[in-house]
Amino acid sequence: MLYIFGLFLLLSIINMKIPQLSGIDEQALDHNRTTMINGFFVALILFSHFNSYISLDPSLANNIYLKIFKEIGQLMVVSFLFYSGYGIMESIKNKKDYMKSFFKKRILKLFITFALGIMVYILVNAIFHIKYSFLTTILAFTGITAIGNSNWFIFATFCLYFAVLISFNVFKKNHLNALLLCLICSLIYIYIFVRALLGMIGGIIPFCVLTWGCFFPIIRKASSMF
Repeated sequence: MLYIFGLFLLLSIINMKIPQLSGIDEQALDHNRTTMINGFFVALILFSHFNSYISLDPSLANNIYLKIFKEIGQLMVVSFLFYSGYGIMESIKNKKDYMKSFFKKRILKLFITFALGIMVYILVNAIFHIKYSFLTTILAFTGITAIGNSNWFIFATFCLYFAVLISFNVFKKNHLNALLLCLICSLIYIYIFVRALLGMIGGIIPFCVLTWGCFFPIIRKASSMF
């Protein structure tokens, strides 16, 4: 697998160009560019999930390969959260009444997509006679539990989206106060669900990143004044 992963990395950098810049790259967060970057991390996630479905021989190459993904861990989803936070904040700033459609366009859309995936797992579990309790199955639609699927990322995303929804409806005119409230909500989430309940200390960094992505446009605007 190490050689296949190495081939993937090689193909990823073919035709890659390093821009010659004398200052700040104003297009660094351009939608097309961030989509390509996320595409690379999507592939990493596919590799990571594939690893959980196969058994590799304990060779040196395979041990190195597995060590790479163990060290990367949940950091491979950081780009999605950061760019999502950045996009949300830019939309709030530039699109009138964006928060009025936030639930429908962000939360509901994500829930429907996730729910369809859960239904596939329910069907597969029924075919292979894999049984989960009714409560576990129902809660799987929220990401709190799992029925064979990966759930921590989707649950974190739901919580963060609701934090954004609440914060920007409480402070409709004051973006900084809304972001501070969103940050507080994130910290509460980290303490209660990640540390106290799940013990997933390594998940703290990704859960902060969406809020940091929301802060970034304000920080960039403030820094441009100096």
